[in-house]
Amino acid sequence: MSISAELYTRVFTKLRAVHPEPHLKRISNWVWVIVGLILSQSVHLSQIAQHIPSEAQAAGRIAQVRRWLKNPFINVPAFYRPLITEALQAWADKDVFVILDGCIVNHEVLQFFRLSLSHCFRAIPLTWLVTKGPGLITVEKCETLLIEAAQLLQHVATVTFLESVS
Repeated sequence: MSISAELYTRVFTKLRAVHPEPHLKRISNWVWVIVGLILSQSVHLSQIAQHIPSEAQAAGRIAQVRRWLKNPFINVPAFYRPLITEALQAWADKDVFVILDGCIVNHEVLQFFRLSLSHCFRAIPLTWLVTKGPGLITVEKCETLLIEAAQLLQHVATVTFLESVS
């Protein structure tokens, strides 16, 4: 069994356990995107597509990933939430560091804000927010982001809030 097929089987088993209700093909496509992300160590679709087994050429595999990402039935936070909730059980009653960082995307058309758990020099995303337009963002716009993070972190001992400086 190839490394990608073995990784696929392990990830599929886990995701199917936390998501028994979505359509099987949606889960399968999601797992192949995850396998591509892990094996390519990249977020570029062209790199991810190289690790998706298919008779299609690279452009076809990239189009498959794009179609999955644009699927109106795919609610990314709903897919992601059970995984992060389960992972946070390991930090129950522990002191944690949370990082706020942001970036501008598409020539200042969009701003992306992310709250992440700091662990072993890595940032594990907890929740995120995408807003349109440049400029400073108000606390009111971030309210849902902060409420979500508070709910996720309710079982940890203390939270130290860090801000990423670019």
